[in-house]
Amino acid sequence: MWLGLLALGCAAPQSEPPPETPSFAPAEETSVGTYDGAMRRLDEDIRAAETRAMTYESAWMRWDEVAGLWAQRAKWSGDYGDFAKAEDAYAVAFAIAPEGSGPLLGRASLNYALHRLDRVEPDLATFEKRILVDDAQRAEVLRMRADVALQRGQMDEAASLYADAMTLHPSLAARFGQAQIQWWRGDYDGALAGIDACEEMVKGAQRSMRMWLDLQRGLVELARKNDDAALAHYHDADAHVSGHWLIREHIAEATARLGRKDEALATYQEIVLDTYNPEFVDAVAQLLAETGDPKGAAQWEVWAEAGFARLSMQYPEAAAGHALKHFLHYGDPARAVALAEENAALRPNGEALLLLAKAYDHAGRPDDAREARRRSAATGWVAPAP
Repeated sequence: MWLGLLALGCAAPQSEPPPETPSFAPAEETSVGTYDGAMRRLDEDIRAAETRAMTYESAWMRWDEVAGLWAQRAKWSGDYGDFAKAEDAYAVAFAIAPEGSGPLLGRASLNYALHRLDRVEPDLATFEKRILVDDAQRAEVLRMRADVALQRGQMDEAASLYADAMTLHPSLAARFGQAQIQWWRGDYDGALAGIDACEEMVKGAQRSMRMWLDLQRGLVELARKNDDAALAHYHDADAHVSGHWLIREHIAEATARLGRKDEALATYQEIVLDTYNPEFVDAVAQLLAETGDPKGAAQWEVWAEAGFARLSMQYPEAAAGHALKHFLHYGDPARAVALAEENAALRPNGEALLLLAKAYDHAGRPDDAREARRRSAATGWVAPAP
């Protein structure tokens, strides 16, 4: 799943990178409770923003608005083409903006979403040099630095930064970061309590935010193999914004884990036709193999590999971890090691290092695997139940 980032079957938080500020349709859809309705509204907002930007060509803030909306659409659609349009709009904004100005936080957020962690800090540092930076903005910079630290396996540093951000200007994103640390350390009850605290900060309907929080609850339960509870939370999420492919995918995953594989297979096949996401193609291949159709599974494996190859060419940093899981199961062990090393170099958190250990195991390198597991444990990350 490409929304922020998450691999199939992974119980990590859904903003995978998880997460930065949860991003959803721009307006609160008090009268729109479906994924299709939210997407139509978002497309209308994008068109209106682009019209304003072309009318006021010298206002970089207009292009910042366009870029932010395309980035939101990418996280809703799972389409990397939408990220590309966000990048294009940011390029225009920075071409117009005076030196040292421009949508620095927006571009930093986009680079974070695409796992380009090395590009985040330069924009944050430049932003801090501005004369007028209020407490909310300073807290956002601290929160984004915490997100990056978390992805780099520096959980103590991330915890300190999230705490500083909450002290300066409390936000749901920073509070979720604190819950995420509990989650990654294996304190699932604490993580659920933290998610509840996040929901207390939500005002009004905000259906998409409540959907996201229920999704997180489901992922926590999935991490400790409480599949029935996970499925219940996913259905709660679907009740907030029905029909979202991401929620449907998680429902399919949970139903497969509960042994309802034919039902899960049918759902995954529908989602593939909606998204063409290679991770979901992989899920179909796996289920076909498990239900006795190896020939069909092999065809879907080829389709998945082609999709991963295309995405790896376009966005190598973001695709590395997702493509890795495919090659661990189906591909050349040397290719899996190369991807795992790249992924761990980009974001050396506990999960990435454990995947590196698995790649070394797959390639017959037990000493390297042990060292990668040692490094994973040293981050404080606790692997979800298998």
